[in-house]
Amino acid sequence: FTKDKIKQLVFAVFAYHQRAKDRCQRSYNSIVPLFRTQMLQALSHYFEGCLGQFYAKEDRSFYVQIYAVILYEAGTLWATEQTDLPQQKIAEKVASLIMIPFEH
Repeated sequence: FTKDKIKQLVFAVFAYHQRAKDRCQRSYNSIVPLFRTQMLQALSHYFEGCLGQFYAKEDRSFYVQIYAVILYEAGTLWATEQTDLPQQKIAEKVASLIMIPFEH
């Protein structure tokens, strides 16, 4: 569980959004909510595996959901052009935000 791995995950979210956008250009904004649940489940599964060593179960469940939503929303903001930040900058900001509790 490192900053670099979180950045890679953010780029994977961007790629997922881009593939959906390429396939459904006209209706992209209307289909984004449809795959929200699927993406959040995949992200939650990833974080559940990573955070087991850092948090007790009840805390882990809480943070898993928050971190998954942060990544999903960052990807959505980028894909729907609601931010002018480049992908690299978004990935760095998201990774830094998520890693705050782990920096000693």
